[in-house]
Amino acid sequence: MASSSSNSESNNREPNISELKEACGSGDLATCFKFLFNSEIPEEYGFLVRMGEERNQLLSKVQKLEVTIRETRFRGPFNDKAVDALRCLIETHQRLLDRVQVLTTLIDEVPDGIVEKGRHVKLMEFDEGLSDLLVEFGAGFSWDLKPKEYRHNQPTLGWFKELVQGVCSWVGSGSVGGFSGLVQ
Repeated sequence: MASSSSNSESNNREPNISELKEACGSGDLATCFKFLFNSEIPEEYGFLVRMGEERNQLLSKVQKLEVTIRETRFRGPFNDKAVDALRCLIETHQRLLDRVQVLTTLIDEVPDGIVEKGRHVKLMEFDEGLSDLLVEFGAGFSWDLKPKEYRHNQPTLGWFKELVQGVCSWVGSGSVGGFSGLVQ
C-alpha cells in the first residue's frame, strides 16, 4: 500500500516524467528520454519543411510585389496616387523581405537542432547501456560504494576513478567507450 501512495505522490510531483514513462512503456529514465528525443527529430524535420514552404510562398509574394512596384514606377512621379501607392508598396516589400530573412535564419538553425537531438539520443543510449551493465553486474559488485574518501556526501575523484575501473573490469577489456582515459 505504501508503494502505491509513493507512486501516486511521485506522479503528482512529476506529471511530465510520469506521462513520458507511460508513453514509452519503460521506467528507465534513459529509455524515456531517448524516446522523447527520438520523437522530437521528425517534429524538427516537419517544422523545417513547413518553414521552407512558408518562406517559398513569401518569396513568390515578394517577386510579384517587385513587378507591381516596377509597374507603379512606370506610371511616373506625376501621378499622386501612384506616388502614395509606391511608398506603401515599398514599405510592404521591405516588411516581407525582413520576414524572408527571419525565416531563412530559422531554417538555417533547425538542422543544428536535429543534430543536437541525435547527440542526445546517443547519450541516452549510452546511459541505457550503463544502466543495463549496473543491473546485470550489480549483484557481483564487490567493492564499497562509500569508500573512506566519501565525505560530506560528495564523492571524490578517487572514488569516481574506482567506480569507472570497476565498470571497466566488468566488461573485461579495461575500458568502456571514452572512459579509458579517466582511469589512468
